[in-house]
Amino acid sequence: MSSLYPTSAATLPYDTANRQGSPRVRPAWALLGVVAGAVFAVLLVPDGGHYVPGALMPAGLALGVGLMFGPILSGMRDPGTAFRAEHVLMFGLLYWILIDVIQGSVSYRLWDVSPETVQLAFFYTGLFAAFLWIGSALASLMVSGPPVPRSGPDLGVRFLFVAGLACFVLGFAQAALTCRLSVGCVVDALFRPRFEVPWFSGPGIKGLNQVLLHLKYFGYLIPAILVALVSLERRISWRSVVLFPLAIAFMLLLLRDGGRKELGTVIGAALLTWILLRPRRELRHYAFVVAAVAGLLMLMQVMVTWREVGVTRAFGGDQPAPKVYRRLAIDWSFDWMAHAIEVVPQRAPHVGWNGIVYVLGYPIPRSVWPSKPPLHGIDLPRHIGREYGPRFSWNCSTVCDLYLIGGSPAVAIGGILYGFLANLASRLLFRPPSVRSRLLYAVVAMVLFLALRTLIEFMVQGITVAALLGLFMFGSMLSRPRRIQA
Repeated sequence: MSSLYPTSAATLPYDTANRQGSPRVRPAWALLGVVAGAVFAVLLVPDGGHYVPGALMPAGLALGVGLMFGPILSGMRDPGTAFRAEHVLMFGLLYWILIDVIQGSVSYRLWDVSPETVQLAFFYTGLFAAFLWIGSALASLMVSGPPVPRSGPDLGVRFLFVAGLACFVLGFAQAALTCRLSVGCVVDALFRPRFEVPWFSGPGIKGLNQVLLHLKYFGYLIPAILVALVSLERRISWRSVVLFPLAIAFMLLLLRDGGRKELGTVIGAALLTWILLRPRRELRHYAFVVAAVAGLLMLMQVMVTWREVGVTRAFGGDQPAPKVYRRLAIDWSFDWMAHAIEVVPQRAPHVGWNGIVYVLGYPIPRSVWPSKPPLHGIDLPRHIGREYGPRFSWNCSTVCDLYLIGGSPAVAIGGILYGFLANLASRLLFRPPSVRSRLLYAVVAMVLFLALRTLIEFMVQGITVAALLGLFMFGSMLSRPRRIQA
């Protein structure tokens, strides 16, 4: 236990039944389900009155069932397929785009778009999902044979502990340095409204704000690292006792900042790490994951309800009650996508290469690149006659972003890219069980899931994957002399 990489995959407590924990998927059946679901969704859009509350629920349910047909079919044969990245992405499309439709909470917002536009919104969602499965199948054909398991050393408890501490220091750097290392300032900020904390409202650290913002992505790894540490030690040790409050502190920071997607990604990666590192996955483990996801959705609902008020004002009685959401609040992605299709290209052109350049260069601050083009390229609220505050930003899902870039061809190419990446990510599960492969897969899978919310998340959350790979490389360099000597 004295080196950074003391544990090999063979020493982990796995039985032979779970060693190759990534059963094959059936893309042909999944593709058939998506196509059938999209066809029924288009046909179920009413010719008139589509804006009546609940009028689009049948269409949303049809496409939702079509998206989940492949995952359900594979899950009935082997529950382990539920964690394939392709299936995670199918659930992501259901969550980010269709939940609002299925709840019946989006129809009334579509009174100013035509039924044909609504049909196109369902069509493009199905088109992306269909080409995602085609991309996954292409990856299986182009990358022949199962991945060769790496024989390198696995992550040890010492590495995980040191990595967790480093991630906390780097992840909390923005809040700590903006507050000039004042604990009272940080604690006070945790109870303020969303945009009244120093790192949002103040000047911050001149010249370092963007760097500190990117360092925050290291903190996203703390809960997953903590889960991996406990799973490896198989007990509550002093290391996990030290890391636990640090993980809670960082999640409180995310909770205070009001970003539901960040908190969901962090907890989701930790849950995936936990279930994938189980020696034997039983029904109770799956039930725990489902219950944890339900609790996470409730927590995010509380966040969106109170984040603009702040804890102190909310419970101090000096602030009016916030808006109450009667349904699960997502992002109104289907609403914005339908309006974007109504506007582009009839009243505004596709953004073309400018959208791609913006996505690739998103991590670069505008202070360095003043002429960086915008992703959406159009002022959609102005086109549809809606007025919002200065801090308002709209998201219409990755499917919509691809449509704005280049219409149907861009949506199809984007689906192939996501399917290809999902297939390559799932290959991490073909390797013999190890902390390294399971931890990396959990982070990559959640990044792909979140990258369906908007295309820029592909680059933003990719920093988290780069951070984890950087930790792996740094630890490997430190332990190389000791391994050579051994």
